[in-house]
Formats: sequence, C-alpha cells, structure tokens
Amino acid sequence: MNTKIMIKSLISVMALFFLMGCAAKEHVPMPSFSAKTIDAGMYSPKIDNFLIVFDASISMKNKIKEEVKLDIAKALVDRMNQTIPEMGQTTGIRS
Repeated sequence: MNTKIMIKSLISVMALFFLMGCAAKEHVPMPSFSAKTIDAGMYSPKIDNFLIVFDASISMKNKIKEEVKLDIAKALVDRMNQTIPEMGQTTGIRS
C-alpha cells in the first residue's frame, strides 16, 4: 500500500515538472533602434565595393529566442543601412 502512494506521488511530481516545462515564455521583441548620425567627413573609404550575403537556406526559418533567424538578419542589415554613411561605395545584397 505504501509503495502505491509513493508511485502516485512520484508520477504527480513528474507530471507537474513536465507541465511547468511546457509553459510558454513571453515573446520579447527586438529592441527599438535609432541610428546615430555619423559624419562621413571624418572617415575615408578603404573599399570601393562591398556585398552583403544572406543565408537563404532552410535553417533560416528556425528560431532563436522566438525570433526567426531570417528576420534577425534582415533587421541587422536594415540597421547597417541606416548607420553606414554614404561615401560613394558600390553595395549590394545577395541571397
């Protein structure tokens, strides 16, 4: 009789841990971004061309902390575009 109570208690505790493990975490969006103005006159370009290469593989649909990898990459490139001053380089994006 005592072992039945122990087994039921153990199963109840295990079920509780499994249910707690399935609890969804609150989605935290990427922090807002405001680009700072960079004075292009303080810098001289060291390159004439640059290319940003996007990974278009199926793994980019996976998530990191509830955020799709491709969305993170797009946000990063968008932030770079807002920050890098125009200095006459030829730029491109490739996937």
